[in-house]
Parts: sequence; C-alpha cells; structure tokens
Amino acid sequence: MALAANDALPTPVYAVRLASRSSKWEPAGGPLAAAAAPRVAALRTLGVGDELADVAALQVTKGALVATVTYFDPTFHTSG
Repeated sequence: MALAANDALPTPVYAVRLASRSSKWEPAGGPLAAAAAPRVAALRTLGVGDELADVAALQVTKGALVATVTYFDPTFHTSG
C-alpha cells in the first residue's frame, strides 16, 4: 500500500495498492574497471580567490570525503 494525493483543496488522500512487478530490477550499467574509472587528465588554475583556511579528508568505504573552510567576511551582505 502507498498513500497518494492530488493538488485539490482540501486535499484528499488515497490508499493505493501497489501491484507486484513481474521482472527483477537490474541497473542500466555496471561498475567501471579501475583502468576505465574517471581520473584527472589535466589541472589548470582558472582564477585566484580567497585562500583555504582549512582542508580535511576522510577515507570511507567507497571513496573519500573532502571538506574545505574558506575565509568568512562578516561585513559582506547580499542584496535582497
């Protein structure tokens, strides 16, 4: 069962029975071989901005997480 609703006001909510699928789901593609995986081919600096105040990296099961902290200007305000 699933809940379904439309955009009418007041909004009616319906309980909908979900039919079983006859086929097993398969992904459209498989994992890439290590040689075919994306990699850096070139590195160029396109501009210069504020320096990084801190960088941290953490190895996780399927890759890495990277976090950066830049300088914060408390006097900067956006219009709006």
